[in-house]
Amino acid sequence: MIAALLAACLMNGDLSDLPVREFPVASPSSRFAVLLTGDGGWRRIDDQIASRLREANIPVAGFLTPDYYRNERQPEEAACALERVIRAYSARWHRDRVIVIGYSRGADVLPFMLSRLDPAVRSSIDEVALLGLESSIEFRYHRSWIPFFHPHEPQFPVLPEVEKLRGMRVVCVHGEEEHDTACPALASWALVVREKGGHHFGGDYRGIADVILRAVPH
Repeated sequence: MIAALLAACLMNGDLSDLPVREFPVASPSSRFAVLLTGDGGWRRIDDQIASRLREANIPVAGFLTPDYYRNERQPEEAACALERVIRAYSARWHRDRVIVIGYSRGADVLPFMLSRLDPAVRSSIDEVALLGLESSIEFRYHRSWIPFFHPHEPQFPVLPEVEKLRGMRVVCVHGEEEHDTACPALASWALVVREKGGHHFGGDYRGIADVILRAVPH
């Protein structure tokens, strides 16, 4: 079943079924970014990070994580969605190197996607930025404001998937007030950056973008 799903997914070059926003730039270069949002969708953190990256001539494809995970997704299916986005914007923007960024839920699901990418696509990734990484995730998003509705989706550990990213350039950013962050567990092999504040890093989103930019290989 999974093999058939992936075959059908990879044959689909159209992104109209995926919740993606695009933020191009005019000047040519070799690199673009894919940014996976948190549960709030495209918010101030995403907007300011994208704006700072675009100032550095890096166009951004924004992946609206809660919209995608309104239905339960298998990790292989989600990996295929990310692969389609990377391939599509590499061709559209004529850039062959990519930075992949995830915030909150976007950070938690990203390792499951990356570990299942086609090796050729994975080798095009210059940097993985995990912002507000937590230790477990479920593969379906529920709006928390629905009254008297408290679903209990299966939880999956995130760190075993992050470990599969060894050998890639990984940056993990957490707030000093976050008590459930998984970032410190990566300190032996990834770049771990501690920022002020909690899950929103004290609102210094452009500063977070600068952390990402400084870690990009030159």
